[in-house]
Amino acid sequence: MPERVAEAVRLHAGGREGELSVLDAGAGDGLSGRALVQCGFRNIVGIDLSPELAALARDRGVYASVEVADLSQPLANFADDAFDAATVVGVMTYLEPDGCALPELCRVVRQGGLVCFTHSTDKLRMWHDTHERLASEGRWSRVHISEPLPYLPKNPEYGDNIKVVIHIYRVS
Repeated sequence: MPERVAEAVRLHAGGREGELSVLDAGAGDGLSGRALVQCGFRNIVGIDLSPELAALARDRGVYASVEVADLSQPLANFADDAFDAATVVGVMTYLEPDGCALPELCRVVRQGGLVCFTHSTDKLRMWHDTHERLASEGRWSRVHISEPLPYLPKNPEYGDNIKVVIHIYRVS
């Protein structure tokens, strides 16, 4: 999935991927950062809740920096408009729709920038109102929402029952 998300962001980056700063929120061990680099992005900052995973991501050598941060809390280490894009792959499942994750991503991504994240289909409906509220507040506008895609197809918990949807919004 990191490769699909990186490619989706690249498609909407206007050919400027090498110039853009990207926040990889929920970087884990750095797979998403590696996928972003493979799509031409060069200035990537990673954050993850786990110090151990952040250390692994840092060791990949694809990030300008990696910090420990909790997406369920304000991203106090980052200024408004600090990034041109943000990606969140496989993490929204663990967050609450009434939390601060998506509003904070809108805050740290500059106007006109992209916020791209995945939702598993079993959690998708619970986020609908949050997506719509951010649009109605003028915080973002929808760019693209993918069809459900296979997600961990060999995993007995997911298989064909739970898929993943890629969302891309442009910050207003």
